Parts: sequence; structure tokens; C-alpha cells
Amino acid sequence: MKIRNLPWPIFTLLVASATAVRMEAGTFAEVNWALTGTASQSSDLDTEHIASLAIDGNTDGDWSHGSVTHTANTDDPPVWEVDLGQTNLIGEVRVWFRTDCCQSRNDDFTLYVLDANHAKVLSRKYPGRPPGNVAYNFAPAVVGRYVRIEGQTPRTTSDGYLALAEVQVFNPFQIESIRITQGPTNVAAIANATATFGPVIADAPGVAPGKLTFQWRKNGEDIPGAIGASYTTPPLSPADNGAQYTIQAMLPGVSASATATLTVTAAPPVLTIQHTGNTIQISWPVSATGFVLQSTESLSSPAWAQPAESVSIQGDQNTVTITDPDNTRFYRLKL
Repeated sequence: MKIRNLPWPIFTLLVASATAVRMEAGTFAEVNWALTGTASQSSDLDTEHIASLAIDGNTDGDWSHGSVTHTANTDDPPVWEVDLGQTNLIGEVRVWFRTDCCQSRNDDFTLYVLDANHAKVLSRKYPGRPPGNVAYNFAPAVVGRYVRIEGQTPRTTSDGYLALAEVQVFNPFQIESIRITQGPTNVAAIANATATFGPVIADAPGVAPGKLTFQWRKNGEDIPGAIGASYTTPPLSPADNGAQYTIQAMLPGVSASATATLTVTAAPPVLTIQHTGNTIQISWPVSATGFVLQSTESLSSPAWAQPAESVSIQGDQNTVTITDPDNTRFYRLKL
């Protein structure tokens, strides 16, 4: 995929002469490439809230504190971008949003990493409304020169503006390791229900907990938005039987993973009882092979047994007809 160059002029020039370096775990120098980059955006709301404010080292998202960018709402989508000046190895991108107002403007944003020719290296779309900041770790690290943030398109909940407090682009870790101390376990569920994997517990000795992120995958493909320690599936179908769900715990450039298997069984059949005059009809799907109708006169001391009445097939239903029932009985399907 080729992503075109931004058609607008660069509104903000280089804002720092040295790249910020922070020591992590006493051994690793964390570098924020964005601080020495050049930022631009698709439009400026005014002359104050310019693109360079998102690479000034200040993550404060309060508009009144003067470190938040802002586009107009004439662009579809609104775009912010930083040119790192050269191709770099990228282990993490963290996006900080305006926090005092208008969170719907952040809905469904998309992050792009682009190469020196503005071709897409990768993209990550956040489904729904993000928190105040979102971190994307890449393991393995990716090589890119440009980092781009695009607002929601087509517009559904956003009014078309884009406001960012900070965008940080970090180099990958090189020597740290991750331990998954509690991984996901295999789950069995019935069709049309949901299944939950996790919570997963992972740590990276000597690394700040906030640097560790999660990504769930199904059969090797990332699940959009599944970035928590637990994951609950949508309603399941028989086709989900045997699916592999993997948790990937990530630091910039480093990852560890663990996998669990989902078993999906058919939903239990529904037993239908229809009372007409002196006749009771009890029905259940013919497709529910293996199930047997049983009855008992009491639930306190049940003695489940097959009823004397024979089973007939009417259309797609097994049916038992009971005429002039002389007492109360309870029915169930037993596999």
C-alpha cells in the first residue's frame, strides 16, 4: 500500500536539538525519536495550537495549559504526522490525547508507521473510544521514518477535529525479557454464548509496569482492540471450535506469548410444551441427536424416566403427545 505525501505545507519546524534519552532498568537507554522530528498537520485551527506541540515533551492534555495541537474540521480525515528525519528502528508509539474536552474526536483513530517513501509499514486502528493515552508496542520492532495519526473516517461520532497532547516514538528494548506467570487456559463454551480468556499475568523484571502491553490474537491474527489482560469473545458459532487464542505480552521490540484452545459445542436444544384443551404436546428439534425425553412427578425426590408415550416426527420437531394428563409432571432432555 502506498500512502501519499501530505499535500499541505509544513507548519512546524524542528523543535529540539537533542533526542531525549531516559535510562530504563539501569541498563537501557530509551530514546524518543519524535522529539527531534518535524511535525505537520492537515490544517491549523489557529496560530497557537500547531503540530509541534505534540512533540514538545509535554504530555499534558489540558487545552488551557498550552501544549495541545488542534486541526480544523475541514479535513476528512484530519491528520497529524511527524517526520523522524531518518529511518529508525521503532519499538513503541504512544499517543496522548486532549483530556479536558471532546473525547469523541479520538474515536476510531488510526496509527500509521510509514517508510522513507511514505509507503505503509503497518497500521493500527483503535476501535471505539480510547483512554487518555494509548501505547502500541511492536515486537519485533519495525523500521520507519514517518508516524501518522488519522482521525475517524468516515465520521460517525467525531465532529472532524483532531487534538493531540503528545506523540512519542521510542526505540526498541534490547536486553529485557518478559515472563508470563499466569497464561490463558483452555475454555469450553456452547454456541451463541461468549468465552473469556484470562486474566493473564506477566511481568518484566526491572521494567516499569506501564511499559508492558497486551495484544490478543485469534488463529494468528490480531483482534482489533483486544489489548487488555482478559479477552471476551463475541457470541460463538460452531465454526469457532478449535480456535487458538494467543496473548502476546510486549515491550518495545520484545514479546512473550501463550496460547489456549477454544472448544465450542452445540447449544442445548429448547424443549417446547404446548397445552391445548386436554392435550399436551412436547417438542424438541430433530437435529438434537442423542437427547432423550425424561419425566418425573417430583423435583424434590426425582425419578427421571422416559415417558410411556411414543415419539413422532412432525416437520423438524420430535413430538410427544399426552392426552388427559392425570397429574403434574416435569420434563427434561437428557444427553
